Amino acid sequence: MKLLYLGIVTFCLFPYLAILPIETDSQPNALILSCLSLIILLIRNPISITRDFLYLLIIAIISVVLVAFSSDSFAALRCSANYVSLFIVTYVCYTFIKQFGIINYNFFKVIVIIWFTVGLIQTLINPTFLLFLQPRNIIAEAFLSDRGGRGVLGLAPEPTYYGFVCLQQLIFAIINYAQCKRIKLYILLIISQLLLFNRSTTALLMMILAFIIYMCINLSSINIKILKLFIGGGILLLIITIAVSTTETRMGKVIRNIYEGKNIAVEDASANERLAHIIVSTKGSIDNFGFPNGYEKFSDYYKGEVRNGGELYSDYLSRGAENKIMSSIGGMMFELGFFISLLFFTVIFKIYKYAKHNNQILLFCLILYTLCLLNALPFAQGFNCLLLANILYIKDYSKGLNYAHSSSN
Repeated sequence: MKLLYLGIVTFCLFPYLAILPIETDSQPNALILSCLSLIILLIRNPISITRDFLYLLIIAIISVVLVAFSSDSFAALRCSANYVSLFIVTYVCYTFIKQFGIINYNFFKVIVIIWFTVGLIQTLINPTFLLFLQPRNIIAEAFLSDRGGRGVLGLAPEPTYYGFVCLQQLIFAIINYAQCKRIKLYILLIISQLLLFNRSTTALLMMILAFIIYMCINLSSINIKILKLFIGGGILLLIITIAVSTTETRMGKVIRNIYEGKNIAVEDASANERLAHIIVSTKGSIDNFGFPNGYEKFSDYYKGEVRNGGELYSDYLSRGAENKIMSSIGGMMFELGFFISLLFFTVIFKIYKYAKHNNQILLFCLILYTLCLLNALPFAQGFNCLLLANILYIKDYSKGLNYAHSSSN
């Protein structure tokens, strides 16, 4: 079982490696091993689940039921797998963490070094290095030919997804290895990837927004040590944004537009598209009185809303749309309905209540994690499930937190 755990964690930390001929960004490698592990766990002993996982199980069941009402079976199954993964991979990771502990610190350091090395080689030597490992490397290579100031892809199919992985590595390092030796060096390697190799505007803005939200909701109860840490972090973020704004990267151009008072939510096509998906998917759930819309109605609904949105949406958005919703939380509300989504919100809120009173660093990480889900990070992405399992474990077992086999060197 420990080998299965190691395999699942490896695929979670490399969520886009295309081993099977499946044309999806987030590959199902971790899900396949998790299904095998779950079968073995069921054979060995009857399993019990907490209320949090009961909520996730209900979400998965409803998502499967909705497949029967879809005409496009493959697209519906892909959407359903998003929510099934949220339960199965998260539950199996949670169970293995209880049994074997958080993954070895040295193993995590190797993961960070691999991502850093690939990003460095792509930046300085060959931008197509290891792109054959991606699920759609041909599209990725074409994208690289005209990046428009964007960064490299690393081991992800898009720069934004590489940025998500950097943020996930950062969260994972902070909540698990904050007391380990030389962890600051590896956090620096992660942030360096984000700023120098990946240059994801979305990821940087989410970090800034998470910092602002954290300070707003927690300023009155924050202790002096944490306050000093976040003030220092805020100053560092300010220095970074000023430095980046002097470059000709897309990140630099966006930051300059913000400084100049431009409304990037409307004027920047990429930002406007992401915002549109959040707004339209949420509105779609409200218009349907909180009931499920299913997996096939978003494209037509999105086109209609964009067409009637006036100046809120740029002309770029009217050129086309697809059923893929670029917001996991918005997608859940639209596809499964608001009432089913409340189950997931309840899980997040329970973690929030625990973190606010017991773990300030975890609170910041939870805000950042939730912002990633509000954006285009899919539930099915393995690292997302591993992080949620990790966070739930900390909430449930914080007093006896098990870092078995985790080296402090």
